[in-house]
Amino acid sequence: MIIDDFVAAFISKIVSDGIDCTKETIKDALKRKSKKYSTLDIQMYKVIIGTIKDMASPYIKNDEEKIYDAAEVLLKSIKNEDQIILDKIKMCLKYLCVSPDKENCEEFQKTFRVRILKKENEELRNALDWERSEQCFETVLKIKRNVDSIKSCVEKESLSSNQQKNIQSNNQQNKFQNNKKKIYCDIWNQSMFLQHKDQGRLVRLCDAFIVPNYYLHQYKIWHDEDDTLESLIDKFINYQNRSTMLITGVPGIGKTSIVSWIANKYKENDRVIILRFRDWEKKDLEDGILEAIKNTLQCSKMDLKYKTLILDGFDEIKLLENREELLNGFFNSILDFDFLKCIITSRPHYIQTEKFNNYIELAPFDSQKIRMFYTNIKGKELDGTIGVENIDVYGIPVILYMSIMCGLDITNCNSKPEIYNRIFEKDGGIFDRFSFDEKAYGEGAQILRDTNNIEKYLVFLRETAFQLFKLNGEDLILKKCDIPTLKFEQKNISILEFPLKPLFENIEKIEFIHKSIYEYFVSEYIFSCVNNFINGTKEELADILGRIFKDNYLTLEMLEFLQYRIRSSKLNEMFGNVLDTFNMMLQDGMTYYVSEPCKPIIICEKKIFYNMLELLHSWETKYIRLDNSILNYVLFKNDRIDIVWERMNLSKIDLRGIDVVRADLEGADLSETNLSEISLCETNLSSANLSKADLRGTNLNGANLSGARLREALLMVAGLIRTNLNKADLSYANLNGADLREADLRKADLKGTKLEAAYLDLSIFDEEQINYLEESYKLNGTRVYIFSTKEIISYEEYCKRRN
Repeated sequence: MIIDDFVAAFISKIVSDGIDCTKETIKDALKRKSKKYSTLDIQMYKVIIGTIKDMASPYIKNDEEKIYDAAEVLLKSIKNEDQIILDKIKMCLKYLCVSPDKENCEEFQKTFRVRILKKENEELRNALDWERSEQCFETVLKIKRNVDSIKSCVEKESLSSNQQKNIQSNNQQNKFQNNKKKIYCDIWNQSMFLQHKDQGRLVRLCDAFIVPNYYLHQYKIWHDEDDTLESLIDKFINYQNRSTMLITGVPGIGKTSIVSWIANKYKENDRVIILRFRDWEKKDLEDGILEAIKNTLQCSKMDLKYKTLILDGFDEIKLLENREELLNGFFNSILDFDFLKCIITSRPHYIQTEKFNNYIELAPFDSQKIRMFYTNIKGKELDGTIGVENIDVYGIPVILYMSIMCGLDITNCNSKPEIYNRIFEKDGGIFDRFSFDEKAYGEGAQILRDTNNIEKYLVFLRETAFQLFKLNGEDLILKKCDIPTLKFEQKNISILEFPLKPLFENIEKIEFIHKSIYEYFVSEYIFSCVNNFINGTKEELADILGRIFKDNYLTLEMLEFLQYRIRSSKLNEMFGNVLDTFNMMLQDGMTYYVSEPCKPIIICEKKIFYNMLELLHSWETKYIRLDNSILNYVLFKNDRIDIVWERMNLSKIDLRGIDVVRADLEGADLSETNLSEISLCETNLSSANLSKADLRGTNLNGANLSGARLREALLMVAGLIRTNLNKADLSYANLNGADLREADLRKADLKGTKLEAAYLDLSIFDEEQINYLEESYKLNGTRVYIFSTKEIISYEEYCKRRN
């Protein structure tokens, strides 16, 4: 880019003058402006910080620390002379959650130039010999325009008119050719899995589909109370402005079916484009989601104007660590569009819902829709009653469909893990639906009626699922799989059937027909491994657990399946073996006993640690008592392991006797944890979940509990002097006798909170809380926050003003 000449002059000055690149120095220079910094240094820092603030995404624009961190990133990359200028700028843009595409790189450099040209930066311009550079730039620009014009004319003259037409036609044909709409239309019109051509009655998705119920959490486009899901989506697609929509729901609820339904309805509408997150590799997303979309569709930014993008399966994205930054960057990058609309589907807990203009959650079928679905599949009405307790499970279309095809009685009440175990059990499960000679699924001799064959096939499914789990988003190629050969009627037969896709879709890579089925078989593999090694040595168990957990994180679905299997087996009595093994791993390192390579070792340590914590919660136990070595992993953010707190499950952990003063436990799950009579002085517990936690007699003086969930927590005689409880949920918590002097309780939920004999001197409440509390408690000596004037006054003064 030509503008690089200007940026190059600036960069050259930074390198030649040896400008300090640490954020502390930049802060000091801009805030103090002491004599130790030259005017030139200060001007250069101002240009950098100003440009970064202009370019930063809205999500970090007001975060001072992030801005200075970005400046440090830019300066450090500038000092790396091996890097080209464009790469330095891209690195900074990525840090700012901005897509590092060509347009933004050019904008970054233009912003740089505008800031240097400001009047107060005259000394900097003189140092860069700016006027001469300006003249040089104008000359070069004119030459470039002339050259481009001549080159274009020569190329046009050298091509015949037919050739030019062919080139234009080919370019146009390539655009949007990777739109996945046709794939989803095929899904909509093809027979559903477990259907067979010889059954006489094939059921397609379009035959069985029922528009689900929904919860409307947020919808900014005009709508009526009686709008169906169909009408809401119609209004969104026809909306003449930029907007975003999230469609979420539990596994199997029908998110992909909804996308197939939309694809079929708008199959003739070229403005509706469908892509899948799981089709992008990590490298495809390096420059952001918008760049991945443009590259996939082979189109420009302007080609996306007036389009409706449907991006299916955000939870299946192959990037885990920076999903939020990636999404932030995407939302920032589409602010330039006046008419682009985007629908994203995802499971809950994988995506930040508040970032979307419109947010719809799909709801399970009610009893009426369960009956309708049954009729659509079987061609007859269901006998019996659907109980309310059945809806949460059989209201999930995938579970309902497999249960119907398996012949389960859906009027009985079963949990989801119970149903999956019934579906895939050796006798009477789904394998009774298989056949050998392509005849209808039904009675008679079948390849998988042999229990030996079923066991062999189940082992294959477990191992295949676990290979996919270890690959963590990478493809498992069909040719590399050892497909079992099964014995049937004195013949060796190689099969690949439900629940895998290749039989149905003729693809080269292994995929399960549904993600929740894959998760079930991953949990089955883990369960069988733990069961096989539970009676061995701690070292052997540590090795197998480390090998299982080092490459990927367990999902909530996997944990749900594991909990059921463990608690309904003899393994539930062997909790002590697993706990002792984990404590040994805490002392020696998560990867110390692993017999295969662990790279990068820090990431493997973190994944094993998280997964082991989650695994321990699969047993029925009141408290989990861990070794003090847990301090190395959970209590302090350091260079050794960068904790992702949203994943930290410390519920039911017994932390008595462990010193956690000044620890950082922001966002951690400490529900039902025993923290009684320990010191949490000055600990950061903001947004932590401490519901039903035992904090009796605990020292929380000076701690940050802002936004923490303390519902039904036991805080009797706890020390809470100068504690920040702003916006905390203290509903039904017991604070009898607690010391709350100078504590900040503004906007805290105090419904049902017990405060008998609590020390409240100089504690701060807001007006709404005062009006609620003064009926039951003496509030003399407390302070009141006045919303209208934003001042804090004594309770006595508040009473005078009110009267």
